Amino acid sequence: AAGTLRALRGGPVGPLVGPHLGWRMGKVESRRQLAVDQGRERDEGLIDEGAFTRDQLVQSLENQTCCPSVNLDEVGPDLEALRRIPQRIARQHHALPLKVQGDELKVAVLWPDDRAVLQQLRSVAHCQVSPFLALSHELDAAIDRHYAALDAAVEKIERSDATPSD
Repeated sequence: AAGTLRALRGGPVGPLVGPHLGWRMGKVESRRQLAVDQGRERDEGLIDEGAFTRDQLVQSLENQTCCPSVNLDEVGPDLEALRRIPQRIARQHHALPLKVQGDELKVAVLWPDDRAVLQQLRSVAHCQVSPFLALSHELDAAIDRHYAALDAAVEKIERSDATPSD
């Protein structure tokens, strides 16, 4: 988060940190696309190649987008948040709703500066949306994991409601 504060105070810092000092976002994005073309997740490819550690990549992306990140291996969504965004929309936009606070929905997204995605999420959720940057492979795995758990919970409730009581 310290990198985020520096970026917010001074604006985007430009070059990335890490072993590839001086890389600009265009070069990172081309490497990310190469990973996808090879059948790997975008961010996972950069990490697997040793171009960046997870923390370096996250800090660099935070600095570029001026948006805080979330580690989806450590933070999970609440039920109310998951209900705000249908699974189909979450998958389509690589967005995982995390928490509802008043009239605000905190959402992990791949590109937090994509205005069209944020507008659609606002429209679907009927509230303001606060984006948090997430890495693509972590985001896709978390969407799979949490919506599967939601589906299982709903199915369990439906089965218990269908069971006649004595």
